[in-house]
Amino acid sequence: MIIVVVLIALIVSLKLLVNVNSKQSESMFSLLGNVKTLQSNNESLFQANLSLSADVGQSNELFEAVDARIGLLEQLVSETDQEAEQLHNPDYFSRIELASLSYKHRLNMLNWLPNGKPLDYHRISSSYGKRLHPISLRRSKHRGIDLSARNGTPVYAPADGFVEYTRKNHNEGYGNMIRITHGLGFMTLYAHLKTLKVKNGQFVKKGQLIALSGNSGASTAPHLHYEIRFLNKSLDPKPFMNWHIGDFDSIFHIVKDVPWDYLNLQLHNLSTLPAPLLSQLESQLKAPSELKDTSISTEALKETFIPIAA
Repeated sequence: MIIVVVLIALIVSLKLLVNVNSKQSESMFSLLGNVKTLQSNNESLFQANLSLSADVGQSNELFEAVDARIGLLEQLVSETDQEAEQLHNPDYFSRIELASLSYKHRLNMLNWLPNGKPLDYHRISSSYGKRLHPISLRRSKHRGIDLSARNGTPVYAPADGFVEYTRKNHNEGYGNMIRITHGLGFMTLYAHLKTLKVKNGQFVKKGQLIALSGNSGASTAPHLHYEIRFLNKSLDPKPFMNWHIGDFDSIFHIVKDVPWDYLNLQLHNLSTLPAPLLSQLESQLKAPSELKDTSISTEALKETFIPIAA
């Protein structure tokens, strides 16, 4: 009897164990299914993240492209505003015209107007403008530039012209001096000279020897006092000394007191003079005191020429 009871108890225990294992197995299978579902969801999220990253990258590239286009538009608007301002500037077209002068025209301009260094100097001992006078010790305007050079240094004409005035054997003020009248209203002056190599009324060519530098007049050391004037108004000679064919345009922007566009037009008119008229005009310039009669009419000169003696 006891044995039967024991067997029945064992059978009941085995059934309970089988039921528990069955439930655990079902739970295990359920967990495995959940893990696979999570893995699948994670893979989907990963792919979605990659897609979003690609979209963000494309958006950044698009924003950069738009920003570049905006920058380009701002630059174009700025340039357009500058061009509009230039179009309203009365000097704009004249500056363009001056910048596009032919090589021959530029050479003619450099022959007529003062340019380059009048002598081989050591240094600029006194610049143009306000200064303390070395002798009077008073502040005054220096209307030229002082170029320190050894006594007897050759001085050359910076442009074609004729000698309007000379003075020698003079020991006051400017001392021995020369004044040359050039074309289109320009004049140059040379002071404190040692020796003069030209005479009044003499026609000179660019680069011709006109004097030797010295220490005459109110001077504290050998040098050349050099002046450039336009319509009798003094100008700083330094920009003209730096003016040459290789740096032709800069002077138009530096020297504002000269109507360059108008002078350019007059120089063009001179270059188109009829040959007989130009020949007679050159003869008049070279020997004005020897010509007693000329067929050049005043009206013709007014139409084509600014008087050289301004």
